[in-house]
Amino acid sequence: MRRNLRYDGENEFRLSVSMRLHNTTPVDIENGVRLQVGIAQEDTTSSLDAEDTLSMEILEALRKADEAATSENVASLSATTTYKHELKAGDHITWDVCLETFPLHGVLSLHPSIVYRDIEVEQASSDWQDEEKKDSDSSKADSTDKGKAASGESGGNNDNSNKNGDDEVANVVFYGESLRLSPLIGVQPCPFVFFRDGSGDIETFRFLWSRMPHQIHPLRLVKYSQSETSADDENYPVHNDARRIAAISSVRFGGESIPRGQVTRLWAFMSLQGQRVFCVLAHSAEAGSAKSSSGMEPTLHIRSDDVRLMQCLVGTKWARAATVSALVPHLQPAPIKETSRGSV
Repeated sequence: MRRNLRYDGENEFRLSVSMRLHNTTPVDIENGVRLQVGIAQEDTTSSLDAEDTLSMEILEALRKADEAATSENVASLSATTTYKHELKAGDHITWDVCLETFPLHGVLSLHPSIVYRDIEVEQASSDWQDEEKKDSDSSKADSTDKGKAASGESGGNNDNSNKNGDDEVANVVFYGESLRLSPLIGVQPCPFVFFRDGSGDIETFRFLWSRMPHQIHPLRLVKYSQSETSADDENYPVHNDARRIAAISSVRFGGESIPRGQVTRLWAFMSLQGQRVFCVLAHSAEAGSAKSSSGMEPTLHIRSDDVRLMQCLVGTKWARAATVSALVPHLQPAPIKETSRGSV
């Protein structure tokens, strides 16, 4: 996420992708390269990561709230650019692309690829005989003759057989490793709450929070244990950009007492298309297996005015883990067997 100045001088957040290509070979790339990136959104309703009990309950409740929004087709984006100049050995090029706003339906993933243009194709200079022919001639030739036949020497001199035409060229494609992004990559600080400064306005937060039409059952949180997830870091995805967005979207708040607990932190987000989602971290005294040092159980409360945005943030197990790790580091959603079941 990058801040860009709009035409009226205000800051605007845009999702930007930067690709850098280094030519680490001793050979110049004469005909240039083509850089490509595809951006896919996970279809939450059919994702394999949404087959756990909590994900199915959340999606079912969101579907009842707005069936039309949850059934919309998930769009994919792509961008490409061509560098037609020679890329010298040891040199590099950088491509930055700033994407237009688009509705969020699910977790974003980047799929980069590089195309080396007009690479000369090497031609074979020998004729190879198949194994069947060699077997049929084995009774008429000794071991030396067989070796010559296998290496193509018995067929005569064919060094000039591929020199009659023009050299063939082809594009060579290398596909990079896909990168899954945190759901918070697609949001920014809500300007309705942070209209004065970076501290945020608590009264505006209260007003908007009370009028959010969609909410989920509070997510119970537990401390992240490296020993439990050392073999599977999917339980604790860490994205520094998402944590930065969470930090600048946090409302300065001294805490407030609630029945049998206390509210400690507030976050106000807005998507790039204007939909809002607010988060509240509370600590309650209810009995549970996940308790902080004060004896209180941490829970995360989330409300939004858009079903698709809520579906993107908490619709799958991985999305919930990525959202929680960005908001409150060293915590993760409680395992499914420990999570209380409830309605949205």
